Amino acid sequence: MMNSRISIAAVCMMALSMNSGVTAEENSGVIMTVNGDPVSEKSIELMIQARQERGKPVKDGLRDKMKDEMITRIVLSQQARRKSLDEDEDVRAQRELNDLAVLSQAYLRDYARGVEVDESEMKSQYEKYLEEYDAKEYRVRQILLESEDQAKEMISRIQEGEDFAELAKEHSIDPGASLNEGDLGWFRPDVFVDKRLSRAVEELSEGEYSSEPVQTRFGWHVVKVEQGPRKVEFPTYEQLSEKWKQKMRDQAVMQKVNEHVKELVDGARVKVLGQNENNLALQK
Repeated sequence: MMNSRISIAAVCMMALSMNSGVTAEENSGVIMTVNGDPVSEKSIELMIQARQERGKPVKDGLRDKMKDEMITRIVLSQQARRKSLDEDEDVRAQRELNDLAVLSQAYLRDYARGVEVDESEMKSQYEKYLEEYDAKEYRVRQILLESEDQAKEMISRIQEGEDFAELAKEHSIDPGASLNEGDLGWFRPDVFVDKRLSRAVEELSEGEYSSEPVQTRFGWHVVKVEQGPRKVEFPTYEQLSEKWKQKMRDQAVMQKVNEHVKELVDGARVKVLGQNENNLALQK
């Protein structure tokens, strides 16, 4: 349900922007009108929220930018209505889908607010998470260089018997390499920002180093697995932070919501044109 919030915000925004026939006196939340069509403060807030949920930053002047975008949307929608495009079959179908999305998500939010979960259900979600949890970590050493040719030269020197740590200390452009000889400590591929380096580490066994340089935005890497992999131990339920317990609570709520939706769908009567009315589950 959390993932659906992005679409909820966008759909609500579109629904509000298409709303017409309401006067400023009838809606105290109206902040402006465009050729007589009102724009509410809530619609602007939803536009900003949708932007945030897409991972875009909120910058100074964003509210004014959203107002300008709303004006553009309304002006275009007014032109569309003048050309009777709102009566187009495809447009009407899309608006119906938007309405369905808004109403269905509104119901899910309302239902979820009334769902209660206890400690045992949260612990059950924790156990499920543990079953799927398979994080590993490696103790990694690296030599970071500016060019591919430099990295290939380092690999050749290692193959000829030179010490990896000493080469890292002398040649790596990583700021800490002169002190730690390129030792990155315990490295978790599943959380590292660059997947190319993560894959390179996962392909190595303990004591092995990369036979080809690995390019990332930081430069060219030669990596060596000093130890590992070893399983990353996950905290016990009692050791979980409040943030993680909230996550388990949310998962328990989501499970109950999904079960409720399944009951509603399984109980729905669907009549397909040209067929006898039948239970939806039997038509799948």
